[in-house]
Amino acid sequence: MAEIPGRSLARSLDPLAGESIGGYLLRLSHRLRLSPIRLARLTGCTKQPSPTRLGRRLLLDLDIRTFARSTRLSEDEAAALTLLP
Repeated sequence: MAEIPGRSLARSLDPLAGESIGGYLLRLSHRLRLSPIRLARLTGCTKQPSPTRLGRRLLLDLDIRTFARSTRLSEDEAAALTLLP
């Protein structure tokens, strides 16, 4: 089944104060019982066909709008998980 980035997930989490995108993806993947890499693909964090890890560039290059829509966060909450603010 093809994965469609940007589609809203069935569940989400509120970000913790000072949490990074990596920590958020780990907590959310545990809650959804998905691998962190699969969750990254579903939320539009990675565009590589089969990545084996997430890079630190994600803290600077995240598509905030797509990530926020798929995780049901506000764009401000999604941006706070990165180094962009």
